[in-house]
Amino acid sequence: MTSHSNDYVVMNNVLWPDAELQTIKVDYDAVIITIQEATGATRTVRGEGYIGYQMCGFWDEIVLVRAELFDQHPAIDRCTDMLTRRMGSAWHVTGNQARNGRNWKALILHFSDESTFELVAAQFSVE
Repeated sequence: MTSHSNDYVVMNNVLWPDAELQTIKVDYDAVIITIQEATGATRTVRGEGYIGYQMCGFWDEIVLVRAELFDQHPAIDRCTDMLTRRMGSAWHVTGNQARNGRNWKALILHFSDESTFELVAAQFSVE
């Protein structure tokens, strides 16, 4: 089941169509995605308290077609199912407050070659 998010910070503060992926960086607290909009402006999207990410089918394109943000999505289910299988229902507290809230969204980036990047995180911001 999928359900689009009402959190418009990420969706409205980035011109997603025709933007180009510049970098994806991962550290303990966040996945940081840097894109260059078609206007030339650079935007950084931070996914704080992430529990999963994947890039499927990437071949040769870094041009974005669109982005979607979901409150419910199979990517969220896959991540939480994997954590529950490993830890049971009593997940231990981590060093990341956002992650400890256990309320996630899925940001799905769609590229022109039809590949996708999926990021499941507790909160998103744009710089």
